[in-house]
Parts: sequence; C-alpha cells; structure tokens
Amino acid sequence: MNSKIFNIKEANNLIPWIDSSFKAIKKHQEKLKLITDKYIKLKDKVLGNGFVNHDKDFSSLESAIKTEQTKIDEILKKISVLGIIIRDINLGIIDFPSITNEKHIFLCWKIGESYIKYWHLQDEGFNQRKLL
Repeated sequence: MNSKIFNIKEANNLIPWIDSSFKAIKKHQEKLKLITDKYIKLKDKVLGNGFVNHDKDFSSLESAIKTEQTKIDEILKKISVLGIIIRDINLGIIDFPSITNEKHIFLCWKIGESYIKYWHLQDEGFNQRKLL
C-alpha cells in the first residue's frame, strides 16, 4: 500500500482531475457494454445459424473489448499510483489517506461532490463518514 498522506488542500486540488477521470471511465464502461452486447448477439447468431464463420467479427469485437478494458485499467492505475484508494468505480467513491489529531483517517469523496466534505476512520466505511 502506498504510504502517501494527503492534506485537505492536496486532496481537493486533485478532485477536478479525478472527476474527469471517472467521467472517462464511465464513457469507456458504456462503450465496453455496447461492444460486449454486440459480442453476445453475434455469439447467439452463430449458435443459431449453424456456426457460419465469423472469426473476423469475433476477433474485432474481442480486440475492442480488450482496448476499452485496458483504457479503464490505465485510468485506474493513474489514480491509484498517487496513493488514492478507489473504493467503488461505479459509484465513484475514493479515499485519500490522511492524518488528523495523530489519527490515521480517510478523506472521502464521491463523484458529484465538488470538493471533499467528509472523512472517516480507517476501520470505518462510506456509511460512517462525517462532515469535516
């Protein structure tokens, strides 16, 4: 685990970039779902028509699935390499390790929030977050 400790200013300065990153993830997830749906439909079609050769179609869709997943993974890595903890990529929940009053805490942020307003102890979760 990365030992980076964030103060509130450092964490808040990253919020616009993180927000943008999560929006990009969402876009890639939507593309991934569309491509996966096409793949499933093609698979069903092949099973229903006597296995006509669709190798090129499958290969193209598999490549597109891999590309979108790689893009998502790269964005997540850019976030986590900074020491930011991604709790839920679909809800856009992240924690920044921090210290207050000599206690290790997490500064907590969720997509849609314009800045960090909440924190929680490290043995607590999102539902136990408190106003700063």
